[in-house]
Amino acid sequence: MRQRLPSVNILALAATALMVAAMLFPWWTLAFEGNVPTDIYPYLIDGPASEFIGYKRSKQMTLLTYALSVAIGLSLLGTVLRGRVGQLALFVGSLLSGYGTYRLVARISLVAERYEIPLQGSAITYVELARTRVEGTIRPGIPLMAAGAAMCLLAAVLHSKARLRSSS
Repeated sequence: MRQRLPSVNILALAATALMVAAMLFPWWTLAFEGNVPTDIYPYLIDGPASEFIGYKRSKQMTLLTYALSVAIGLSLLGTVLRGRVGQLALFVGSLLSGYGTYRLVARISLVAERYEIPLQGSAITYVELARTRVEGTIRPGIPLMAAGAAMCLLAAVLHSKARLRSSS
Protein backbone atom coordinates (compact mmCIF):
# COMPACT_ATOMS: atom_id res chain seq x y z
CA MET A 1 0.00 0.00 0.00
CA ARG A 2 1.38 3.36 -1.02
CA GLN A 3 1.27 6.21 1.41
CA ARG A 4 0.33 9.55 -0.12
CA LEU A 5 2.45 12.53 0.84
CA PRO A 6 0.67 15.84 1.47
CA SER A 7 0.77 18.48 -1.22
CA VAL A 8 3.03 21.40 -0.40
CA ASN A 9 2.80 25.08 -1.29
CA ILE A 10 6.23 25.48 -2.88
CA LEU A 11 6.17 29.32 -2.68
CA ALA A 12 5.43 29.16 1.03
CA LEU A 13 8.27 26.68 1.51
CA ALA A 14 10.67 29.04 -0.29
CA ALA A 15 9.37 31.99 1.77
CA THR A 16 9.97 30.04 4.97
CA ALA A 17 13.53 29.22 3.86
CA LEU A 18 14.19 32.92 3.17
CA MET A 19 12.84 33.94 6.57
CA VAL A 20 14.91 31.32 8.39
CA ALA A 21 18.02 32.43 6.48
CA ALA A 22 17.26 36.06 7.43
CA MET A 23 17.38 35.16 11.10
CA LEU A 24 20.83 33.58 10.67
CA PHE A 25 22.42 36.59 8.95
CA PRO A 26 23.13 39.97 10.57
CA TRP A 27 20.65 42.76 9.82
CA TRP A 28 22.98 45.71 10.36
CA THR A 29 26.67 46.15 11.07
CA LEU A 30 28.14 49.03 12.99
CA ALA A 31 31.90 49.54 12.78
CA PHE A 32 33.97 52.06 14.71
CA GLU A 33 37.43 52.86 13.37
CA GLY A 34 40.02 50.61 14.94
CA ASN A 35 37.49 48.24 16.53
CA VAL A 36 35.84 44.95 15.71
CA PRO A 37 32.51 45.49 13.89
CA THR A 38 29.27 44.93 15.78
CA ASP A 39 26.63 42.80 14.06
CA ILE A 40 22.99 43.47 14.94
CA TYR A 41 20.49 40.62 14.64
CA PRO A 42 16.84 40.83 15.75
CA TYR A 43 17.77 38.76 18.82
CA LEU A 44 21.43 39.64 19.40
CA ILE A 45 23.94 42.49 19.43
CA ASP A 46 27.30 40.84 18.74
CA GLY A 47 30.24 43.17 19.25
CA PRO A 48 31.69 46.07 21.24
CA ALA A 49 29.29 48.85 20.12
CA SER A 50 27.06 48.26 23.12
CA GLU A 51 30.03 49.23 25.32
CA PHE A 52 30.93 52.34 23.29
CA ILE A 53 27.51 53.90 22.89
CA GLY A 54 25.48 51.99 25.43
CA TYR A 55 23.25 50.34 22.82
CA LYS A 56 21.61 47.34 24.46
CA ARG A 57 19.02 44.81 23.37
CA SER A 58 15.60 46.27 24.08
CA LYS A 59 12.28 44.70 25.06
CA GLN A 60 10.98 45.75 21.65
CA MET A 61 13.69 43.66 19.96
CA THR A 62 12.69 40.65 22.08
CA LEU A 63 8.99 41.00 21.20
CA LEU A 64 9.71 41.48 17.52
CA THR A 65 11.99 38.44 17.52
CA TYR A 66 9.09 36.41 18.90
CA ALA A 67 6.80 37.89 16.22
CA LEU A 68 9.28 36.92 13.50
CA SER A 69 9.53 33.40 14.94
CA VAL A 70 5.74 33.06 14.93
CA ALA A 71 5.70 34.34 11.34
CA ILE A 72 8.18 31.63 10.35
CA GLY A 73 6.04 29.02 12.11
CA LEU A 74 2.86 30.22 10.38
CA SER A 75 4.60 30.23 7.03
CA LEU A 76 5.80 26.67 7.58
CA LEU A 77 2.32 25.63 8.69
CA GLY A 78 0.84 27.31 5.60
CA THR A 79 2.99 25.12 3.35
CA VAL A 80 0.95 22.03 4.23
CA LEU A 81 -2.45 23.36 5.30
CA ARG A 82 -5.05 23.48 2.56
CA GLY A 83 -7.80 25.91 1.71
CA ARG A 84 -8.62 29.09 3.59
CA VAL A 85 -6.86 27.99 6.78
CA GLY A 86 -3.53 27.61 4.96
CA GLN A 87 -4.11 30.85 3.12
CA LEU A 88 -4.85 32.67 6.40
CA ALA A 89 -1.73 31.23 8.07
CA LEU A 90 0.39 32.48 5.17
CA PHE A 91 -1.28 35.89 5.12
CA VAL A 92 -0.81 36.42 8.87
CA GLY A 93 2.77 35.12 8.60
CA SER A 94 3.53 37.62 5.85
CA LEU A 95 1.99 40.48 7.85
CA LEU A 96 3.94 39.58 11.00
CA SER A 97 7.25 39.23 9.17
CA GLY A 98 6.70 42.46 7.24
CA TYR A 99 5.73 44.38 10.36
CA GLY A 100 8.58 42.87 12.40
CA THR A 101 11.09 43.82 9.71
CA TYR A 102 9.71 47.36 9.49
CA ARG A 103 9.80 47.88 13.27
CA LEU A 104 13.32 46.47 13.68
CA VAL A 105 14.62 48.68 10.86
CA ALA A 106 12.87 51.65 12.48
CA ARG A 107 14.54 50.78 15.80
CA ILE A 108 17.98 50.55 14.15
CA SER A 109 17.33 53.85 12.36
CA LEU A 110 16.47 55.60 15.63
CA VAL A 111 19.66 54.37 17.27
CA ALA A 112 21.71 55.39 14.23
CA GLU A 113 20.11 58.84 14.20
CA ARG A 114 20.59 59.36 17.94
CA TYR A 115 24.34 58.68 17.69
CA GLU A 116 24.72 60.34 14.25
CA ILE A 117 25.68 57.09 12.59
CA PRO A 118 24.62 56.53 8.97
CA LEU A 119 22.34 53.57 8.36
CA GLN A 120 24.37 52.86 5.22
CA GLY A 121 27.74 54.53 4.71
CA SER A 122 30.40 56.19 6.83
CA ALA A 123 30.68 59.40 8.83
CA ILE A 124 32.71 61.09 11.56
CA THR A 125 31.04 61.12 14.99
CA TYR A 126 32.06 61.65 18.59
CA VAL A 127 32.46 58.67 20.91
CA GLU A 128 33.66 59.36 24.45
CA LEU A 129 34.70 62.91 23.42
CA ALA A 130 36.90 61.67 20.57
CA ARG A 131 36.27 62.03 16.85
CA THR A 132 35.83 58.60 15.36
CA ARG A 133 34.99 57.31 11.90
CA VAL A 134 31.98 55.04 12.04
CA GLU A 135 30.36 52.97 9.32
CA GLY A 136 26.89 51.50 9.14
CA THR A 137 26.07 48.70 6.72
CA ILE A 138 22.71 47.11 5.98
CA ARG A 139 23.31 43.38 5.94
CA PRO A 140 21.53 40.43 4.25
CA GLY A 141 19.02 39.77 7.07
CA ILE A 142 16.83 42.77 6.21
CA PRO A 143 16.39 42.09 2.46
CA LEU A 144 16.03 38.35 3.04
CA MET A 145 13.21 38.85 5.57
CA ALA A 146 11.53 41.44 3.34
CA ALA A 147 11.72 39.04 0.38
CA GLY A 148 10.40 36.22 2.57
CA ALA A 149 7.45 38.38 3.69
CA ALA A 150 6.65 39.33 0.08
CA MET A 151 6.94 35.74 -1.11
CA CYS A 152 4.75 34.56 1.77
CA LEU A 153 2.08 37.07 0.74
CA LEU A 154 2.33 35.85 -2.85
CA ALA A 155 2.06 32.26 -1.61
CA ALA A 156 -1.13 33.23 0.27
CA VAL A 157 -2.64 34.84 -2.83
CA LEU A 158 -1.70 31.89 -5.07
CA HIS A 159 -2.26 29.27 -2.39
CA SER A 160 -4.30 26.80 -4.45
CA LYS A 161 -2.16 27.23 -7.59
CA ALA A 162 1.28 27.05 -5.91
CA ARG A 163 0.89 23.55 -4.53
CA LEU A 164 3.35 20.87 -5.54
CA ARG A 165 1.26 17.73 -5.66
CA SER A 166 2.73 14.32 -5.00
CA SER A 167 1.89 11.45 -7.28
CA SER A 168 0.13 8.51 -5.69
